[in-house]
Amino acid sequence: MKEYKRETANIMEYAVSLLGASYLEKAYNSTKKLYNDLPEEIAKDQFSEEYIDYFLELIDEDFWNAYDSLALIREKNKLASLDFIFLDQERKRAVYVIDGSDIEEAYIPGQWLSEEDNGIDTPEQMDKVASSKYKIYVGYGDVSGWIATNYLKVYDANGEFLGYCTCDINVTDFIKDLIVEAIVYILICMILIAIVAYRVSCIMRKKMIIPINTLAMTAEEYTKRDKAVEDEDKLFFEGLNIHTNDEIETLYHSLADMELDIKETMGRIRMMTAEKEKAAAEMDLAARIQVSMLPGNFPLFPDHSEFDIYASMDPAKEVGGDFYDAFLIDPTHLCLVIADVSGKGVPAALFMVISKTVIKHRARMGGSPSEIIEDVNKTLCEGNSEMMFVTVWLAILDITTGEMISVNAGHENPVLMRKNGECELIKTVHGMVLGAVPGLKYENEYCNLSEGDRFFVYTDGLPEATNSQDERLTEPVMFEIIQKHSADDNRMLLQNIRSDVDAFVKDAPQFDDLTMLVIEYKGKSAGDN
Repeated sequence: MKEYKRETANIMEYAVSLLGASYLEKAYNSTKKLYNDLPEEIAKDQFSEEYIDYFLELIDEDFWNAYDSLALIREKNKLASLDFIFLDQERKRAVYVIDGSDIEEAYIPGQWLSEEDNGIDTPEQMDKVASSKYKIYVGYGDVSGWIATNYLKVYDANGEFLGYCTCDINVTDFIKDLIVEAIVYILICMILIAIVAYRVSCIMRKKMIIPINTLAMTAEEYTKRDKAVEDEDKLFFEGLNIHTNDEIETLYHSLADMELDIKETMGRIRMMTAEKEKAAAEMDLAARIQVSMLPGNFPLFPDHSEFDIYASMDPAKEVGGDFYDAFLIDPTHLCLVIADVSGKGVPAALFMVISKTVIKHRARMGGSPSEIIEDVNKTLCEGNSEMMFVTVWLAILDITTGEMISVNAGHENPVLMRKNGECELIKTVHGMVLGAVPGLKYENEYCNLSEGDRFFVYTDGLPEATNSQDERLTEPVMFEIIQKHSADDNRMLLQNIRSDVDAFVKDAPQFDDLTMLVIEYKGKSAGDN
């Protein structure tokens, strides 16, 4: 059945790519609009002339081209059906967008099958099959026999769910063969059971009560010894000397060997437990060291009222590869950094320490952000045999004027939050990540912050947060969340964004490190008062 699942999934993916995302989005939206606007007097009979005429405008040349493609795929792959549908869950219907069946039997767009009348799968069943790599729904029909049904979710360009591509394949012969094999297997098992039962009855007739009782009593003593520290070095089965020249003697030797193996294994387990506890302690220490390397005592610059900064970093593992930093290069220029190292865990954490140290050291030597990043890239490329890299957003803010000069080396798009509540996703041409290719040039970006304006930066753990259905948060949804909380102060802004991300992810494990930083420019006047 895994082969059927894989085969039908490949066929449906091919059908989706052949028809094209733009056509499918158009077809779905057009059909849904007509279906939802359907007059009540026409909707009573989906096979009436009025009902069919109502949807005829959808059957144009593009539709026939799509139908011919589906029909050709269905015939070539010997499928029972290949269709595009969407769900009317209120009426428990599967509404056709394109039915790839034979033209005499095919439904037109807008016609439907009912869950109650025709036994179609429920939306929950469709979702389970579509979301699984292995599940496929198998049902039986009086006419068609055994049918395996697979579903593929269809999305529009914005990642919005449109409906399903559904594919049926006849598996009657496979089921029949499976039943025959099961009957043969059952018969073989019954024969083997009969043989084993006869063998056991023969063994039971032998004189083995005393050896078995001896082993049972020794096993009971051994169980008690397991709980007693003073008997830790005593061997119970070694000195029994059972010699029956049959399976009982084999069992005796096996128990004696097992006793020795258990003793050795328990010793190794104690050593492994101690090593594991040591490794856990070291990992906990590494996590605390990493956290201590990041500025975390907010407010970071209590003597500077020209700006306010708040940041957070949540690693996906004990230690992570994200980091942020904020430090004064001179009394009037503040350097801001947020970065994301490739990979996760200890290797990413080590590269993070190197990257953070190199960036801070080079930034304090002076120069524009592009010059700083170019030198840092050159340094990180030297001896980078593991080909690790880091995405970096670095900016220098003139705290007296609000002018910000930044460089984006393969990092996420920042968000500019104006005092009046307007938010803007800053999309510019990004430079290459650091540590991959030496000798690259980077361009400065310029932005002027007015009093009350804020700048929000983050790592890809925010827009790429993933729930248990493998659905990502996406950048547009992230931007909506930021807009929703644009009136919050800096601390609450980051906390509320994280709460909305947790509500989206739910019980799914954290996909990637998640780091956020926001700076609010309060103006030179704030520092003078």
